[in-house]
Amino acid sequence: MRQHRPTRTATLRSTLVCLLIAGALGGSVTSATAAPEPARMLSADAVDDRQLNVTVYSPAMNRPIPLQVIRAADTSNPRPTMYLLNGSQGGPGGSGWDAQTDAVSFLRDKDVNVVTPVGGASSYYTDWVRDDAALGRNKWQTFLNEELPPVIEDFLRADGNRTLVG
Repeated sequence: MRQHRPTRTATLRSTLVCLLIAGALGGSVTSATAAPEPARMLSADAVDDRQLNVTVYSPAMNRPIPLQVIRAADTSNPRPTMYLLNGSQGGPGGSGWDAQTDAVSFLRDKDVNVVTPVGGASSYYTDWVRDDAALGRNKWQTFLNEELPPVIEDFLRADGNRTLVG
């Protein structure tokens, strides 16, 4: 008498049926991961009638990022946002746009929100592959492109139009 050996198709079909049944009965294995912490406003302190010192938490860098903000001259309607990046020293110690140019006074009467991150010295505002022992985790591209705009533009009631200068 001849024995029937299952064909590959029959074996595959049986395996798939078993997997589908196991999944339907809750036997599937899934890994539970917590949702990443969102970027968020930590503080906003008025410097004068239009200038603010704002701090936004960056999940990508796992730290608070200080910002210098100038509100648009007319806030009755949503306005565009200019992201003004400091040079290689990141702005502190007299190395930023506010200290080395007349950008603040020039932009004072403009209907544009201006957001300048303070920090990022020697990072060139990029995402680094590895953390640095002295400079820490640098994920500036992620912060500037993904994390910061929705948080700060919501706070400023911006219109979604933006530009980057630096």
